[in-house]
Amino acid sequence: MTKVPVSVTNGSRDFVQIAFICGMKNHVLSIMVLLMSSCGLEQLGHGPHSGADGVWKGPSYGRYMSGTCHAVCLDYPDGYDWMADPGNGSTDCSVVMFADAVPVLRLSAGDSYEVSADPQRHRIRSGCLYTDFTDGMTTVIKKDGEEIIRYDGAEEVMDLVTVGGTVHMLCMPEGGTGFVYRIDGKEMVAREDGVLCGGLDVSGSSVGFCFECRSKYYKVVDGKVFLMEMEEDIGEIMDVALYNGELSLLTVTGDRPEPVLIRSEERRSLMFWKISDIVSCRFMDTDSLCVRIRYRHRDTGLTSDMLWLGALRILQPRQACLLSSVTVDRSGCHAVANPSETQSGAIFSNLERYELPPGYHVYGHGCAVVKDTVLHVGLTSGKGMSPVLWRDGVMDTLDVNGPLICLR
Repeated sequence: MTKVPVSVTNGSRDFVQIAFICGMKNHVLSIMVLLMSSCGLEQLGHGPHSGADGVWKGPSYGRYMSGTCHAVCLDYPDGYDWMADPGNGSTDCSVVMFADAVPVLRLSAGDSYEVSADPQRHRIRSGCLYTDFTDGMTTVIKKDGEEIIRYDGAEEVMDLVTVGGTVHMLCMPEGGTGFVYRIDGKEMVAREDGVLCGGLDVSGSSVGFCFECRSKYYKVVDGKVFLMEMEEDIGEIMDVALYNGELSLLTVTGDRPEPVLIRSEERRSLMFWKISDIVSCRFMDTDSLCVRIRYRHRDTGLTSDMLWLGALRILQPRQACLLSSVTVDRSGCHAVANPSETQSGAIFSNLERYELPPGYHVYGHGCAVVKDTVLHVGLTSGKGMSPVLWRDGVMDTLDVNGPLICLR
């Protein structure tokens, strides 16, 4: 482990924080891994084998604790090459939810069941699986396979939260532009030329979000729209988010080249090397204001990522390391880098670096989560093997033929 002192500017004060740069101790997962087969799914088989209504609930369904990790996978019939997808999306499959690697819910996907096989249309909230489906004319929202919302129009849900039994959704018209904010399916705010900035923020009983429209930025709280006034020295705005009801900006100010994190009256400069150029700067986890700076080294042309929490640089892998999934908890920051031509796949967890097993990767941004101080990472095989749930160096095989698409 190497500890490197990093000078960071916070307002007008200079102070030194300790950043944990990735001269981390390496761990090879193939040595540490314990592969556990079946995980109780053998009674289900593969493919769409649910009940008459397309829903199967296991004996452990609903018996969850606060530390339970839920995973959602797609499951295609045995022998079907879901990566090549010769059926071009027409092959029947199922959506399976696991709780701590035990199957608890299976939904048959398809038009007749009004459940989509699109990985982007499934999300876990408070141990429940919410799905959205459209036939081109109507949008249907289901909770654990049971319809809760139906309305006219073809939309895709971009984010969903529940507060006091009320369902809040940010949606985008299918194949169109703009967004719609809905509460229990009722349209509250819509902008055909608006661009969403992040997702929904819950602060107490209030729900809000931000959007940009014609170079102006707005926040919406409890369905009311407010124009955000920017200070004169603010230049390019790189990202905007609501965090506990308060506005946060990533921007540049004056003649300073480094990004600045602005929250309320506080400004924090995110220092980086002058021999590099910023490619992008965005919030990765608005619950903790974790920031990812993607930069390109001028000499080598290689692109890499670094992570910040507030004004503290907490993770900076070697050059040409791009992070695919990030999660933050009280113990620190955790991230996954997918393998590529220029990098090997790895999991970064506080002071440790773990090599990904050959052929595995995370399928999307929401495939890492910490539950009761234990880091969970959902890994999908690029070689047709079953997905696995990685838990602090131990892996459980999930007996499905398809990708692991999200964790919660």
